[in-house]
Amino acid sequence: MALLNDELTVWEIGFRWAGLDPDRRWLRIPLAVRDNFRILIDAIWNAQLDCSTLSHEKREEHADIPAELFIRTHASAIEDCVRGIRYPRSLLQFAEVERSAFQGWCQRRNIALPEFWFPAGWNIDYQWPGADDGAPAKSSESIEEHRIRLDKWHRIQMALRKTHNERKT
Repeated sequence: MALLNDELTVWEIGFRWAGLDPDRRWLRIPLAVRDNFRILIDAIWNAQLDCSTLSHEKREEHADIPAELFIRTHASAIEDCVRGIRYPRSLLQFAEVERSAFQGWCQRRNIALPEFWFPAGWNIDYQWPGADDGAPAKSSESIEEHRIRLDKWHRIQMALRKTHNERKT
């Protein structure tokens, strides 16, 4: 079964991608997981993979935003991780990646999507049942027009249910 989480930490992705349990107590991190950490952290550091908890922007001196939210604060830990010197668990468990950002990164690099987050045949986008008998929107039709039609269908269904419930009482 696919994970329903839309965000996972680099720690979780690294272990799950290697087919291992991220919640198990690891005295020594397996090589495949270390490689995953190095690849993911390097992609985040070079702004190839978006991280929702680390910003690449420059931190203002008198800003009220905590320093740990800026990637430059973690520069030495990131460099150590990319070089394979050490893998700071606190950083790896803090850095979160969204599913869509990860999917885009994998597609740009021609990396097969991992089964734990993207199982074969599983559709990420939800399709409303009964809307146009499941037919996709016409290519000439904009997304906004498709949304309006779905909303209209839902309004009709809600009105029918309301009428039906009023008759029962």
